[in-house]
Amino acid sequence: MKQPSAVFIAHADKLQNIKGLVGGSVQYRRNSVGFSIKKDGLLDSQPVDYPRTINRGGYISYISEGTDENIYKYSSDFSNPVHTRTGTVSFIYEDSVAPNGKLEATVLRPTNEASVSKYTQQNSTPNSSGEHTFSMYLKSDGIEEVSLRISLQASPYTTFAVRRFNLVEGTIVSGVSGEGDIEYAGNGWYRVSVTADNLTQASHSFRVELPTTGTNLIDGVLLWGGQVEKGGRATSLIPTTSVAETRDSDYFSASVHDDEIRTHITSYFNLKLDNTGDNNSMFTFKDVSGDNYIRVRSQTNGTYIGVEVKMDGELFDDAIYVGNYDQDIKTAFSISDGTLRVSVNGEIESTNTFSKLSFSSGLSSVINSNLSASDDSTRFKGLINEIMIFPMSLSDAEMNFITGR
Repeated sequence: MKQPSAVFIAHADKLQNIKGLVGGSVQYRRNSVGFSIKKDGLLDSQPVDYPRTINRGGYISYISEGTDENIYKYSSDFSNPVHTRTGTVSFIYEDSVAPNGKLEATVLRPTNEASVSKYTQQNSTPNSSGEHTFSMYLKSDGIEEVSLRISLQASPYTTFAVRRFNLVEGTIVSGVSGEGDIEYAGNGWYRVSVTADNLTQASHSFRVELPTTGTNLIDGVLLWGGQVEKGGRATSLIPTTSVAETRDSDYFSASVHDDEIRTHITSYFNLKLDNTGDNNSMFTFKDVSGDNYIRVRSQTNGTYIGVEVKMDGELFDDAIYVGNYDQDIKTAFSISDGTLRVSVNGEIESTNTFSKLSFSSGLSSVINSNLSASDDSTRFKGLINEIMIFPMSLSDAEMNFITGR
């Protein structure tokens, strides 16, 4: 197997400037705190400018997200009166371990066995109209099924999203509006969410509902980490107290030392893309001018990826079917004398012949955005697993081997 001239993989240590395993270095920045995810699902707070990683069963990936804001106040402090509730439930502030490993979880428990509404909610006004997602970390403490609901606070109390979740089986039981998601978060916790398509700038209720019947007064549900944010999916937790808080975007830039390679080159990206519902999530290997680059980007349908190569201003792009974004997507681009071949997940999927024989300048940096690392509108959203740059073109078999591993 031919050897790469640059390799970048995530490191477990907390370093701001990270040396590449071979032939380069990485700069990682973020102007706010954020969470890494350990092997057991435990959330680990990271200071300003420190890399965020996730340990997925033995290997580590960088977390890359854009700027997001949580308008759900006192996200884990349910003793604050901003969290209202019916008279048929109570909060029990027990010493229960939350997903961050601290004794911060609160129990929501029914006080009435009658068939009546049992819920806690927070009323909040979105800063802008459009799609919004409400998420919460939940764990069964005897009660198995819980619902999340987004509705207007005032008459006609329109419901925009509601889903009922089973916190033992980890499934969505039912729902009649909006979208829902449930993801296991370790130690019996699940992160559940509902998404409403088009909220207005009016006051809305973001509610956690217990079953109206069949509840035992000694049973309950553990709550922690509420979040309300713009967009169609729950991003990583942004803790809040008395005001809304913003998590800054993750800035990733890998410098390639051997940047004089222009005619024969292979680049390999192992990425996991978030399904953002747009084509604005980009991962780019580029030169200084922007006239030459290699790129992977999201697609609106979440079943294709976009591949792009620009050679001395001449652009080739293609959309390649990958099925879904629930998997790591491994892409290799090999260029030799102006001929491009693209391998995705073990298969040659696209080819092209350029009018030029080589890039007009060497590709020197890999960034998690478009052509500027500061462009948050094209920030790559997902996981960065591995990057390799080869100073030669690889054969079809060689490319399919590394993308099919």
